[in-house]
Amino acid sequence: MSRLFAWGSKKAERTATSRNIRSKIESFIKSIDTEVKDLLPYGLKIKWLSPETTKEAFIEEDRVVIMLNYHQNQDENLSKTTLLYINKALIPDARPHIHKKLTRAIDLMMTKKALFSFIEARSALNHFIDSVLRPESDSDTELKELCSVIDLIDERGLFTRILLRELMELGIKRAGVTETGDTVHETNEFTKMLKRISEKEKGKDVDPTFLKNNIRVSIIFVARPEKVTANRTKPYLDVVNSKLKKSVHTFYIFARGDRNISFAKSVTKACLQKFKQLTKGYSEEHPTKGTSGTIVNGYYAILYNRKI
Repeated sequence: MSRLFAWGSKKAERTATSRNIRSKIESFIKSIDTEVKDLLPYGLKIKWLSPETTKEAFIEEDRVVIMLNYHQNQDENLSKTTLLYINKALIPDARPHIHKKLTRAIDLMMTKKALFSFIEARSALNHFIDSVLRPESDSDTELKELCSVIDLIDERGLFTRILLRELMELGIKRAGVTETGDTVHETNEFTKMLKRISEKEKGKDVDPTFLKNNIRVSIIFVARPEKVTANRTKPYLDVVNSKLKKSVHTFYIFARGDRNISFAKSVTKACLQKFKQLTKGYSEEHPTKGTSGTIVNGYYAILYNRKI
């Protein structure tokens, strides 16, 4: 009887742990979905294994199935499950076209982002940093640099909204195509461009347009104070027109600060009115960190060129 009770208690504990982890990850999926639709398109199922069984994760229909050894340390269960889920659910079609170290950096930093969002289980984030993120990055200089780059891009609001969105689109476009190395180079260069933009200091110019075979985007930042004061959209319309002639597929309109945001919305509206080949994909206001480290309200809108 005591053995049966013990077995029932263990099963109940593991079921409760699975439910708790699934609830947290599903909450994160919903929050990311407000930034990029279907970036994490899979649900989650957890199967606890005996210690001698090898852990694994795979996609089964509309869920990521994670088979994992149960640990008495709940931080270990949560952090490992989250990392395995991200590894399978995030941009799966794009992975053959991304350098392996960049892919690993994306997985690590997206896991960090997810664990940070679990406010009531913040100890799992510390466990992940101490047991996975720091040991891996400290032993690999290139990986450490890529993690730092993604961290910076994320602070500026460009990680999920631009980098991962474009990688997701690239994966759909290149699905089933054998990778020759060209696209790997392209995604590396695109990441470097976003780094330069994220490091940009006020008053210094960085080319915000990327025109390669698969990724063709232009990022428009609104606005410098003198343009806001004049309240003129023409300079931005001229920029969009010149980029359309170069076959830009996606325009990202960004602004920081309430005054700039109001003007950015006017720029977005003017673009849609003037250029009939453009269609609005999505827009939102969100918190973002400037180069000074101050958190301010941000805005971005996506415009697609229907002729590409």
